[in-house]
Amino acid sequence: MVGRSAKKQLQPKGDLLPATLWLIPCLIILLIILLFGWPKDNSCWAQAADQSKQAAEADSSAKVSEAEFRTWLNQEIAALFNRKDKSSRRLPSPASGSRPPFFPRCATPLVQAARQHPELLDEQNRFILYRPTDFTYQDNYYGPVKIFVYRTLDGHCRIHYTEDNSRGDAVVGSDGLALTIPPFVLAVAKALEDTWAKEVENLGYSPPALVSGSSSIQFDCYIMGISYYGYSTLDPDDHPYMVIANNYETLTDLPPNQDPEGSALGAMRVTVAHEFFHAIQFGYTEWEDQWWEENTAVWVEDEVFDHINDYLHYLGEPYDDLNGNGRWDSGEPYYNSLGKLAGRFDREIWGWFDWPFLPLEATSSTYKRAKYQEYGGVIWVKYLAEKYGPNIVRSIFERGKRIRQQGKSATALSLIKAELASRQSSLGEELEEFKVKVLTRDFEEGDSYPQVWHADCFKEYPALFKSDDLYDSSRGGSIGTLRHLSAHYLRFQAPDEDTVGSLRLKFTRTYGTAPLSCPLVLTAGSGLTERVDLTLNPNTCSGEITLPGFGKEAEFQTVEAIVVNTADYTIGDLASFTLEANFTPAASFSKISFLPGMNLFSPPFLNGESLDSHQFLLHYFSADSVHSLSAYDPESGQWITNTLIKSSEKSSEGTQQGTPNSKACSVSGPSFPLSPGGVYILNMKTPRTITLPAFISQDSSRAQLFRQGLNFFSLPLRTAQTQGLPESAFELLDELGEDSSAIAKREQISGRWLSAYHFFQKPAGRNFGISGGETSIVNMVREKIWRK
Repeated sequence: MVGRSAKKQLQPKGDLLPATLWLIPCLIILLIILLFGWPKDNSCWAQAADQSKQAAEADSSAKVSEAEFRTWLNQEIAALFNRKDKSSRRLPSPASGSRPPFFPRCATPLVQAARQHPELLDEQNRFILYRPTDFTYQDNYYGPVKIFVYRTLDGHCRIHYTEDNSRGDAVVGSDGLALTIPPFVLAVAKALEDTWAKEVENLGYSPPALVSGSSSIQFDCYIMGISYYGYSTLDPDDHPYMVIANNYETLTDLPPNQDPEGSALGAMRVTVAHEFFHAIQFGYTEWEDQWWEENTAVWVEDEVFDHINDYLHYLGEPYDDLNGNGRWDSGEPYYNSLGKLAGRFDREIWGWFDWPFLPLEATSSTYKRAKYQEYGGVIWVKYLAEKYGPNIVRSIFERGKRIRQQGKSATALSLIKAELASRQSSLGEELEEFKVKVLTRDFEEGDSYPQVWHADCFKEYPALFKSDDLYDSSRGGSIGTLRHLSAHYLRFQAPDEDTVGSLRLKFTRTYGTAPLSCPLVLTAGSGLTERVDLTLNPNTCSGEITLPGFGKEAEFQTVEAIVVNTADYTIGDLASFTLEANFTPAASFSKISFLPGMNLFSPPFLNGESLDSHQFLLHYFSADSVHSLSAYDPESGQWITNTLIKSSEKSSEGTQQGTPNSKACSVSGPSFPLSPGGVYILNMKTPRTITLPAFISQDSSRAQLFRQGLNFFSLPLRTAQTQGLPESAFELLDELGEDSSAIAKREQISGRWLSAYHFFQKPAGRNFGISGGETSIVNMVREKIWRK
C-alpha cells in the first residue's frame, strides 16, 4: 500500500528509467566495499546479491511507477463497490487478479491512498472522496434511493441505510416497510454503543474528532453493499465517518469466529470496533504507519468483543506437530479458529506465526506472501497490553498526538521506543521477551495459538545451522538473512538414546553489524519451560554456553534458540549467523525429586568434584519453585543460606548475578560448594525434579568418604557404566562392614523414617531400597573411604 509519502517514491517515466535502474546495484556494491573492504572470495558477492534481492522484494511496493499505481488504485476502488451481484453499477469491473487474495478485510488503507492521491483517481471513482450521502457530488454512493437514519440509544452515533436494493445496498433482512427497522440495523446500533462505551469511556480515547481537534456532534456509520468488511475515512471537511458491509453472509470466504450468534454477526461486530478505532486514530495520527494502525485496530476488536476472537485466524491455523520439528508437515491435522479439524493437507501459511523472520512492522503490501501480516501483528500489541496494561497503547498514541500538535511527525516505532524508555525498558529487551512468549505461547488466549515456525530442528549431534543456507520456496526462497526486529527459531531435541549429558552451543555472527541476541528456552518433559540466555560478546557478536541436564532421561529434553535481530533501523540492518551444537553424554546421572517444604539433600558422588551453590540454584530452579538452600558450616557452627529471588526483587547488596538464568533470577548470600556427603537443606515452594550429571573417570572408580558420625549419602542412577552399586540398605551395610552402624532414609510422601542397622554382625530392620538420586543418612562408627 502506498502511504502519504508515496508520491515522492514514484519512479520517473520516460527513457531515463532504464539508465537509472542499473545504478542501484552498483551503489550497493560500492557501499559494501566501503564498509567491509574488497572481498577475498566470491562468497561475499553472492551474499550481497542475495541480500539486495531480499531488500528489493521487501520494498517492491515503493518502486511501482505512477501509471501502475494509478491502475491499481482505480481497480481496487472499483472492486470495493462492484460485487458480482451489482451489474447495474456504472463502475468498470476490476482487471483479473486485482482483487486481494483470500478474504478482503479493512479497506481503510485503500481509501486513504485515494485521499492522498486524488489526482490519480479516474472521474468515475472520485466519489470516494465524498460522503455516501453527499448529493453535491453527482455520483454519490447510494444514488436515487430512499435513505433512513437510525440514532443509537446513547445518542453518539447515526446509522444511514437503505432498504432499496436497486443498486445492491439494502441491508440484509429488509422488508421495505418504513415503519420497521431491520434487525441488522439494530445489531449495528448495539455494536456501536458497546464500542463507544469500551473505546471512549473505558479505555479513555478521545472520540472521533476533526483534524483541528474538536469532536464531532455525532459519528456517522453508513451501511452499503461493499466487498470489504468496512473502512473509515474523512470527508472534504475532515469529519470522520465509516462504511460497513450490508450483509456479511455473502462476503468472500467468511472465516469462522466464536460469536454464539454466528460468524456473520461476529464479523460485523468486530468490524464496527475496528473501523471506529480507525476513526479515533485520525485524531491522533497522520496514518503513516499502516502496520501499527492495523495492529491496534485488531487489538481493540478483542477488547470490545472478547468472546468473538475473530483475530485468531490472522495468527494461522493451529496444528498437531506430530514429529516435533516445529513445522507443519503435510498429513499433520490442523484446525480452524473454532478448534475444529480443518484438514491434513494444503494448510495455508498466511498466518503471522508462519512468518517470524519478518520485521515487526511488516505488512502484506511489502511482503506479498504474508497476506495479513499487519492484522496478525495484533500479537505484539497484546504482548504490550498484557504486560503493561491496555493504557500503554493510548499512551503511545498520545505521544504522537503531542508531537503532531507541535507541527512535527514521528514514526510508530519511535513512539513505542520513547514509551518503553519511560517505563525503564527498551525496544530490544521487549522484543526478546516478546519472541520468547511467542514460542511458549504465554498469552491470555495462547492455548488457541499455533506453534511458531522453526527454521530448523536437530536431533543428531554435532549439528551446524548456517542461516545463509536457509531456503524455503513457499516463503520466498532464501530467507536466512535476518532483517531488523525479526527472529529465527531453532530446535535442539534430545538424542533418542536413554542418556543424560550436556548441550554446548556456539553462536557466531558471520555477516553484518546488526545487533543480535540469543535467548534460549529449555523445556522439560512435563512441559515446564525455563529461559536461559546465551550471552554474546558485544564486539564480536559471538558466544558459547554449556547446558547440563540435557537428554531423554534428563531434566530438559528440548532446547530452543531464538536468534533475534534487535536493530530498530532499516539501513545496514541485515545479519547472518551460524549456530553449532554438540552433545556430551554423562557417564552416569541422578534424578532427584523435591517436595514442598524442607528437603534433605546430598549430591551424588562426583569423584571429589563439587557444585557451586549459586550455579546450582540458578540453573536448576526458579524463584517460583524454591525458597532457599542452606548448608551447615562446622567451623563457625552456623548455617549458610542462599535465597533465589527474582531480579526485580534483588537488592544492591548481597546478591550475585549468575548464568545462564541471570536475567530471570539472582542469588543472595555467599556461595558455597555442594560436596558429596555434605549436609544441605532445600526449602521448596513447589515440587521439582532435577537431573544431576555424575561424571566418572575412565577407570570407573568411585570413592565416597564417610566420616565418623552422621553422613549424607546419594547414589547416581544406574546405567551401563554404574553397574554393581548397592540397591538396598542391607547391601550397603554389608559393603560398609563393621565401620558402619545404621542407615536411614525419609519417605517423601509419608514423612516416615526407615532404618536398617547391624544386629549381632548381621543387617536388621527395614531393608528399604536405595534408588539413584535419593538421600540417605549413614551413621559411621569410624571414618572410612568406600570405593566401588
